[in-house]
Amino acid sequence: MNKLFCKLTLSAVLVGALLIFNGALITAHPNAVEIDDSMIHEYLIESFGYEFVENYFQAKEMVSELYDGLPVSRMGDVMYPAYFGGMYINDDGELVILQVTDATLNEHTTLDTFEDAVFKSAEFSYRELNAVMDLLNWRINGSEANASAWSLDVINNRVVVQLINYGADEIAEFRNTILDSPMVIFEEGEVVLLGGEQVQDVRAFANPQITPFNMPPFSTTRPSANQPIIQNPRPHIRTGDQIWFYRSGRGWLNHLSVGYRASNLDGRLGFVSAAHRDVQPGLLSARGGLQAGDIVTNHQGIRIGVVQRAQLQGLDAVFVVTDAGVVINSHGPLTYDGIIVGQLVLSRGSQSGYQFATISNANTSALVGNPLSNIRIDQGIRADINLIDGDSGGVVYTVTVNPTTNMAEIRGVAGINIAGNGFPLQGLFSRADAINRAFSLRLR
Repeated sequence: MNKLFCKLTLSAVLVGALLIFNGALITAHPNAVEIDDSMIHEYLIESFGYEFVENYFQAKEMVSELYDGLPVSRMGDVMYPAYFGGMYINDDGELVILQVTDATLNEHTTLDTFEDAVFKSAEFSYRELNAVMDLLNWRINGSEANASAWSLDVINNRVVVQLINYGADEIAEFRNTILDSPMVIFEEGEVVLLGGEQVQDVRAFANPQITPFNMPPFSTTRPSANQPIIQNPRPHIRTGDQIWFYRSGRGWLNHLSVGYRASNLDGRLGFVSAAHRDVQPGLLSARGGLQAGDIVTNHQGIRIGVVQRAQLQGLDAVFVVTDAGVVINSHGPLTYDGIIVGQLVLSRGSQSGYQFATISNANTSALVGNPLSNIRIDQGIRADINLIDGDSGGVVYTVTVNPTTNMAEIRGVAGINIAGNGFPLQGLFSRADAINRAFSLRLR
């Protein structure tokens, strides 16, 4: 699935309007570029046409209706029926539902009510494929398995395992030692690079039309102060802004981007970002990265909060509690939006600005960093997006539909940027629902 907005050319009128809009804001603040929902909706129409937008809106409504009709376990997990093979949004904006072709299953299912969906037959149920993913997450403990990533490919109704050393012997070894299943297929893969370990500037080949609401990147020079500055009035920050981390005895730990707003069990407001920053990123391990107590500042070195929770195994995330009086501006209030392949997302990082993309995989696990780090991300999201060093931690919104106005808007969140690899780069996101469960957070 590759439906990047760069497929179609924006009209001269829209481009001109965006440039004027951006220029007006840049004069006020060198990195302040914001968009509103009317611009998002207009961009959808200009790029894809009314038919795609109408289909996409209808597909999103059917997805919500389908989820509402499925039972939920006591732990809050969706319980998928045996006849359901998964679903995704195709290049025409239509919802595709996969049904398992098995004579032992009832012919009449709750899926029959979705007359406007496209139906395809499937060999395996979505429940079975998720079980295989869970098993691989348990059995693959490190790089010795020769697997760089494993993903649930809903379109082809399989689980895809990417092998670093790829060949018939390596495939046989994996089947003998990890899992031998007809649901698993293999591809050649590569180690996924964490945002802090990328050395290639993707702006050299990134198509500028995928960043229609582009903003100039923040400076990558550390704040001039030797330690964080505390001053009043306290600054406002926005999702996607550049932030710096400081640790007593270690100094400045490099920069990331602001993720989405959240609050902890005590009701204290803050935001989520990535954890994979340290003064020596080349030596990064699961024991490294950011830690609770690290001080967080804006790009000028002015203190805005402190890291309360940090995790760099299974997840790549921190929760920063902001200081009293700090205001976090965001599209919101936010909700968690059910993530499926083909769904539109809007990423904002401090270096690349806004980027639209579509989700290419909604459940992927990967070994990230250098091959010796053995840091693993579970249940991540992949999208065709170009991430630049410093974008890590930035918010990834979902493009939703307001049922009252029937307009596109940003009210959902998918997760945060953490990594990328390939050519063109494919972004890897940590899921917001997984982060919120691990840290006991609520979206704000």
